[in-house]
Amino acid sequence: MTQQSISENHYAVQSIAQRKHGGGVGKGERSHQKHEAIRRFLHRQIPVLAKRGRGLIIDMHAGDGRETPHIQPDFFAGGALITTPHLAIVAARKWGADVWLCEKSHGPRVALIAAHGHEATVLRNHNTLDLRLAEIAAAPWVIVLNDPNGHSQHGVETMREIARANPCSDFIVVVNCGSLKRHLAVGKSDNTGNEFALSVEAAKERYSWMLEPEAWAQQLFKRQHVATEPMYLSNEMTAQVVLCSNWIAGYGK
Repeated sequence: MTQQSISENHYAVQSIAQRKHGGGVGKGERSHQKHEAIRRFLHRQIPVLAKRGRGLIIDMHAGDGRETPHIQPDFFAGGALITTPHLAIVAARKWGADVWLCEKSHGPRVALIAAHGHEATVLRNHNTLDLRLAEIAAAPWVIVLNDPNGHSQHGVETMREIARANPCSDFIVVVNCGSLKRHLAVGKSDNTGNEFALSVEAAKERYSWMLEPEAWAQQLFKRQHVATEPMYLSNEMTAQVVLCSNWIAGYGK
């Protein structure tokens, strides 16, 4: 991947057939909508943050970092999906920042190193960020991208540790509202004593707050938040993108 091939507005789509043959989780026909929202939030915050010095962008769920080609590119949007590692690197080049990319799966991590190891630090798992809190605390500013495969994978406690370590930390979180609502709706019945019903109630207590953008700000010790409307991207994904910060450019306008 050359630097010239990474463009801020060059998105992709992906066919159902491609997804069925290993095209990559989270890369679908409408994924560009989610990534465009992430890009807008990034570019809303960084111009002001960058005045503090060279910051740090962390992608907690980077995937393989590969663009996804499409046999019929959208006429306006282009022919390749820019994933969150690309967005982070493009922003880092423009405004000056280090980039950390986290990926727990071995195969995608190898691909990530091959594609971006020369421009970013690739970490084995976002859980290892706990070992780097001193570096995180020393950064003039931090932006965390959090777009997991499933609501149980967000790594909320790690995010909270980052927020504690560096108060000048912003979080851009993608919540799969559709999947979460389906999960919380499972097992509704009058039988509240069996093991399955108890597990459902435990899940509701653990995850239901994630549907409220304000709750994300509270969890991450932030004073402000903005969120997109939920976006239907596929039968598996209805995404809402939430930005949490102590200061959001143009907040309330």
